[in-house]
Amino acid sequence: MRKHFFAGLIILLPLVITYWIIKFILRVITGPFQNFATSILEYIGAPHEGLLADALGTVLILFGLVAIILAIGAMGRWMVVHYLFHFLDYLLHALPFVNKIYLSCKDFTTALFSPKSDSFSQVVLVPFPSANHRSIGLVTSEFKNQVMDDRTDDFISVLIPGTPNPTVGFLLLFSKKQLTFTDMRVDEAIKYVMSCGSVLPDSISPEKLIGKNSDL
Repeated sequence: MRKHFFAGLIILLPLVITYWIIKFILRVITGPFQNFATSILEYIGAPHEGLLADALGTVLILFGLVAIILAIGAMGRWMVVHYLFHFLDYLLHALPFVNKIYLSCKDFTTALFSPKSDSFSQVVLVPFPSANHRSIGLVTSEFKNQVMDDRTDDFISVLIPGTPNPTVGFLLLFSKKQLTFTDMRVDEAIKYVMSCGSVLPDSISPEKLIGKNSDL
């Protein structure tokens, strides 16, 4: 009899102690918010008195605390990552020689991919490096009614990206009449240039490479 009693005690005592410890911890955690949880349960029409109300209130508080902890953790991680990016940006700005390369690449990608930017909005074919050749160019800006060589015309500045690095190339000024405007998207043109012409997306038809004369 004694052996059975002590065997049962060994089995049950850890469970009881664990239960009371968990219950104590839950009371410490949920205690300050119990009145708030009771008000919410009463507002939504759920039981707000008795053991069921205590259980519902505890679950409600725990879910709320978990959500708050997750939100704070996500904000903390975002702030850390955001700070690291700012620090890296500051460091690259401060390094001699490196900052010139970094700023050039940053300005180029910002102008190229920013939805608010009007630059690089049109892909054109330009007579470069000679009148008998055609190169892919990206329109960067337009100058209307400009006087050059005793004549008034619309001039367009065009970036002719280099291959395979499109951030290095030539910036030339053309008369609007010299350009052939295409239906090619900017990302298609960049992909074509970076691949040295070996990767031609399926969405590019021969007509897009041939182009068509039209206004911006």
